[in-house]
Amino acid sequence: MGNNKEEKITINGEVVEVLPDTKFQVELTNNQSRLCYLAGKMRMHYIKLTEGDWVTVEFSPYDLSIGRIIRRLDDAEAKRLGREKRDKYKQANEG
Repeated sequence: MGNNKEEKITINGEVVEVLPDTKFQVELTNNQSRLCYLAGKMRMHYIKLTEGDWVTVEFSPYDLSIGRIIRRLDDAEAKRLGREKRDKYKQANEG
């Protein structure tokens, strides 16, 4: 009955809105928007997030409506993900 890491679902996304009480509206790479909260370790180390930051979000398989932000991605990873998302958007709208 322990906390098994294999059970968690992780996906990257972009912070689109900063809400009170360390909550954020995150647009995931699959173009879905979810409410997410900051993980305890990120609060403990005073890691701040602003709009436009790319993050890794972890979901429980039992409740996919709210996620936990476990990591802020560095600039190189964020640029790569931003380009991939833009390219997918262009391909979807060309057809």
